[in-house]
Amino acid sequence: MKRIAQIKRWGRWLTPVLAAAFLVCIPACKQKETESPGQWVTILHTNDIHGHYRATPASWVDGNPPVGGFPAASFFVSRERDDAERSLLLDAGDFMTGNPICDLDYNGVRGGGMPAFFNLLGYDALCLGNHDFDHKWEVTRGLIGLTEMPVLCANVFKPSGDLFSDKGYEIYNLDGVRVGVIGLVMDGLSGYLRSGALGDLFVEAGLVSVERILDEVDRKTDLIILLTHIGVETDEAVAERLSGRVDVIVGGHSHTRITEPEQTSGVVIVQAGGNNRYLGRLDVFVQGDRVADFRGHLIPMWVSEAKPNPEVEALAVQFDQQIDDLYGAVIADITVDGFGSSRAESNIGNWIADRLREAAKADVAVINSGGIRKHLPKGPVKALDIKEMLPFDNQLMVFMCTGEELLTMAATNARALANQAGGLLQVSGIRYRWRRGPAGDVVIESAEVGGRPVKKERIYRVASPDYSVTHSDRYFGFEPKNVESLYVAVSKVIMDAAREAGIIDPKVDGRMAEIGAE
Repeated sequence: MKRIAQIKRWGRWLTPVLAAAFLVCIPACKQKETESPGQWVTILHTNDIHGHYRATPASWVDGNPPVGGFPAASFFVSRERDDAERSLLLDAGDFMTGNPICDLDYNGVRGGGMPAFFNLLGYDALCLGNHDFDHKWEVTRGLIGLTEMPVLCANVFKPSGDLFSDKGYEIYNLDGVRVGVIGLVMDGLSGYLRSGALGDLFVEAGLVSVERILDEVDRKTDLIILLTHIGVETDEAVAERLSGRVDVIVGGHSHTRITEPEQTSGVVIVQAGGNNRYLGRLDVFVQGDRVADFRGHLIPMWVSEAKPNPEVEALAVQFDQQIDDLYGAVIADITVDGFGSSRAESNIGNWIADRLREAAKADVAVINSGGIRKHLPKGPVKALDIKEMLPFDNQLMVFMCTGEELLTMAATNARALANQAGGLLQVSGIRYRWRRGPAGDVVIESAEVGGRPVKKERIYRVASPDYSVTHSDRYFGFEPKNVESLYVAVSKVIMDAAREAGIIDPKVDGRMAEIGAE
């Protein structure tokens, strides 16, 4: 009886405790029952397509088999989507400039063929890159108008303060997984463009734009993707800054071939090289508003493995015919492989600069190395090869400068050589010798124009693409005055010169030689 009474007393005390514990357990158990088990989301991605709607040779493989292009992509995208539970197809910008398709009018817009391919492949979102503004903002706006998917850019604005691209972000519901995609272009966009390309548009610092909308996007989503055209190094810096708030960065601009996804401060970063050769695939396991696991790789889009979508192939054939009609003729032969370089004097750079100097009847001519976008293999050269080598719509300009300013230009260029940081001009008419100074700067030991020493007080006539003139602080070290346009495209000057000569014989001849270099 005593033991029974004790049990009853314990029961009176334990009942409220057990009841409270049970009440606590109800929401905990309920939460455990209803918590999402997690879902896989597949992100297919491209970047820096640069007009390459057709395959290009895979120079890194014996036999140079064809790889990439939109017809092949139509097959690989379809295959990967069929294999995925839920997916998004994204492009990280610079789909324009690099092939004549970007100059052809289609659906009433210059370069309108590129959105047509994106529509056929079913892209879910694009962001803008710097080259997507090469034909000025009005054309960019027209391209945006042709897309059937949102073009995302959170940091470019109209003078009114409205977004230029209409949307800075988009939210997708993929079978219950809510994915937010925010688009960004580089802060210094104007520095990559010809004068006037942006008109009155203004570019805000990307992090400022993201910070302003991030909480809003976060409340509505389980996964946040930044779709950026800022380069992989900047992507890494952004990942450190936004760690814990952003999950994935799909990048472009630097043409980085990230074969396996990288992770910086918990943020997964991917990029798929460039020129429409690879399709990137990233699979992320989303659980509890975070990426719990991920895996990814790049898929080379081998033409030999592809069975293209007939509609995509038909559109490509249509552009093939138009481009062949315009640029298909062989106009010259090149005696050796013509290589460009942004880190050294190049044989094709010398040949181009010589032809610009002759066309402008100038003492000196220069061309920014970054404007030369293709090597020319030894053998027949088509007009198309020249167009792809010089794809930008740059105009030939002339200006007058003093010998002292020429020496400043030589020193600026020698500094670019010494630092191997890009921004190098290929030159004609001027030859100079330089050495590294004791304080890490450069010293011009001698400089000649037309075989005679440069005289500081003399006036010289200089020819240059308008891009270099627009960015004269970077390339020249001074601001040229009395600049005049010759109203002819650089690519046309070179095409005409190649056609007239019939033979291209490019050479490196020590025009900007470092003293003491091996």
